[in-house]
Amino acid sequence: MIQDGARVTNATITAIPASAQLRPLGNSLIVEPLDWEPSKILNVVYMGHPLRGVVRAAGPGKHPTRYNGRKGARTRSWESKVFVPTTVKVGDVVELGGLEI
Repeated sequence: MIQDGARVTNATITAIPASAQLRPLGNSLIVEPLDWEPSKILNVVYMGHPLRGVVRAAGPGKHPTRYNGRKGARTRSWESKVFVPTTVKVGDVVELGGLEI
């Protein structure tokens, strides 16, 4: 189980209790994968992972990183003054990935 104040990352493999209060930072999302049932319309599953999930928590957004030149010639980076809020809301169904062909 995750203890209070622990960091939850994409490498977290332990269970998170339903009573835990999650607070994602930046533009991070916490997504609960949706179960799928075989039917006439076959849901595509990529590498055994479901492709859709419900957003359970969303971060507020972030200031994008700006650069002073083209890629390969950059010497400086900084956070933009413009704040970009997260457009995904709690309860939205999102696509987790797909088949890259």
